[in-house]
Amino acid sequence: MVAMGGSGHAQTVETKGGLKVTSADGQYSGQLGGRIHFDTNFFTDDDDVVGGLKNDVFMRRARLTMQGHAGRWTYKFENDFVASDRAGFREMWIGTEVAGANLRLGQAKPYRGMEDLTSSNEVLFMERPYATSSGIFDGRQYQTGAFADGTAGKVGWGSALYSLKSADQPANDGFGVNARGYYAPIVSDTTAVHLGLSYSLDNPDFDNAANNVRARARAIGRADGVTRPTLATVGQGVSGSRNGTLGFEAALQRGSFSAQTEYARSTFEQDTAPDVDVDAFYLQASMFMGTGQKRYDFGKGVFKAPGSGGGETELKVRYDRIDNDGPAPDGSVRQWAVGFNHYFNHNVRAMVEYVMAEIEPSGIDVAAITTRLQFAF
Repeated sequence: MVAMGGSGHAQTVETKGGLKVTSADGQYSGQLGGRIHFDTNFFTDDDDVVGGLKNDVFMRRARLTMQGHAGRWTYKFENDFVASDRAGFREMWIGTEVAGANLRLGQAKPYRGMEDLTSSNEVLFMERPYATSSGIFDGRQYQTGAFADGTAGKVGWGSALYSLKSADQPANDGFGVNARGYYAPIVSDTTAVHLGLSYSLDNPDFDNAANNVRARARAIGRADGVTRPTLATVGQGVSGSRNGTLGFEAALQRGSFSAQTEYARSTFEQDTAPDVDVDAFYLQASMFMGTGQKRYDFGKGVFKAPGSGGGETELKVRYDRIDNDGPAPDGSVRQWAVGFNHYFNHNVRAMVEYVMAEIEPSGIDVAAITTRLQFAF
């Protein structure tokens, strides 16, 4: 920590793993952060895929983040350089406090469950489960609109009103509303219990086929090459198009052990076709080999990485599925994953996973060993 400048211009510079500058009176701050996620996919079973699958080495994420405050106003600017043009925009918002709630205007994540709101630096597995924007909310992780959240006692909440577009998509008249509430009856240094509900209602009203509201699932990794089955879709200006999703979440952390589950049912409706229901469910658990343990962030209602200096190894397992039993296009993806995470220090984490997936009705079975080396500051 270094103090700089003369009277009226003093500031504090902190360099604990990143760079943060704060004015002497605490009214202004700016913090620079970033992340590099370097991934590999090595396929051990691709016999069902015509031509096989290509093993790959690639950058999954490469982001820079700037955030801070000016008086009562806060801001966040985050760009992912792996994506091109405005598709790289992640969280981009201006915020303030209104009546005890945190209000943000710009692009952010709606409050669609525990795992979707967990930072990519702290998710248990390399890819999020199907009850999130990796499946049932495909292509809708970030939206543009108004976002508010807060806590009171043992209860936390969040609500959003947004356009059905992200920064790189064309303007449309679609809109969505979303709300999440959670209850944490036990939160201590060694134990956390979490229960939550969320609901989203998206009303597409546009003709651009690229902006359909849909549920779509990826079998393995981010560059797996396997056809991604689309389980449901509405939009393209079809009368009465809407998509409502109800989600339930529960989590437990007890010392070195933690477990988390979510279930979501999403109904895709339009006046000219039967409703389509898509269900997604996962159960995941982890155990640290030593004294490490997850940290529960009550303000966001999510788990965070261990807070110790490093050296911990975390064993993990997950079962994940997404299903549409009809009408067409019917199908499902089921996935099992096991592996471990090793935390070298606050900034560096390695992830190793063995992932198996079944895709129906195509009958494709695939398996792969996936790895990640992660640096975040």
